Amino acid sequence: MLVIRYKPWIMIILLVLAVSFATYRWWQGPLLPSYEVVSSPLIQTVVASGRVEKVSRTQIGSEITGVVLERLVQEGDRVSRGDILLVLKSDEISAQVRQAEAELKELETTRRPQAEVDLANAKVQLEQAQRETLRRRNTESGILSAEEREKSIEAERLARNNLESARLKVASLAP
Repeated sequence: MLVIRYKPWIMIILLVLAVSFATYRWWQGPLLPSYEVVSSPLIQTVVASGRVEKVSRTQIGSEITGVVLERLVQEGDRVSRGDILLVLKSDEISAQVRQAEAELKELETTRRPQAEVDLANAKVQLEQAQRETLRRRNTESGILSAEEREKSIEAERLARNNLESARLKVASLAP
């Protein structure tokens, strides 16, 4: 009989405890996975492949490719500046020299004179465009349309740009 008399109070207390627990969990936020931070010494391991050489050893390389006909020094020999180390088969090198000479001859006989002719033509075109612009500016305003005057100004500007381009080309091909 005593249990029945306190049964509503026990239910209310249990209900308040359940609501309090639920409110407390809501206030804490969701549970997320985490890591525990532990202080420890920093150790880093690097794995690499390579070759270790002595400081006194020197690698010698060349941009020239070719076939070695004769090696005049052996590993460990002392060499001085100007010493001949190798004798190369000179077919490829001779071909490169002949190609460079041909390009130089083409530059001197064709490209440079053509650039100078282009410069002279650009000067003539600029002079003509300037005369045409001056002529159109001096005509009465009712005879020519504004569009024709603008075209002459634009033609002069284009001729000026062509002249500058020709000057740059001649300067780049100068000896």
